[in-house]
Amino acid sequence: ASAEERAYRIALAALKYGLLYVTPATTIAFDPSKSVDFLGNTGPYQLYTYARCKSILGKAGLSEEDVKWDASVMELLGTPEERAVLAALMAFPASLHLGGETYDTSKVCAAVYAVTKSFSAMYNDKEKHPIINCEDQAIKSARLQLCVAVARAIRTGMNLLGIDVIERM
Repeated sequence: ASAEERAYRIALAALKYGLLYVTPATTIAFDPSKSVDFLGNTGPYQLYTYARCKSILGKAGLSEEDVKWDASVMELLGTPEERAVLAALMAFPASLHLGGETYDTSKVCAAVYAVTKSFSAMYNDKEKHPIINCEDQAIKSARLQLCVAVARAIRTGMNLLGIDVIERM
């Protein structure tokens, strides 16, 4: 997508997410400057994390389809940050279901944000959690699988909210 198209999608994500992340009973006070922040519980932050996952896969020379699920290597993910990502991913389907049952889009937003926040915490500790440059191939494989799972969760949640993801920022 062109830079103009990406900017348009980011702006739409900011607006839509900014309206949908509050509970239905809450009075909305939309803050345009907060809604476009690339940190925190905002549409652009979710898109940024999705694009980051896609970039990691691209740097590894892989697509989502190239990364095959191997549950045996997931046991190697033992740091608190890795476990937080796994926990957010495991809670994701139930949160989406609850959001649908209660007609509460904030539950979907909260589930997406839990995934992006936990993944970003792990990713930002590059010394402890290298992905592309990880020397242990089994751990590298597990972390790449996490990237795919996180990307798919973000895409699923954002699509449910009517927000298109973008492959790069």
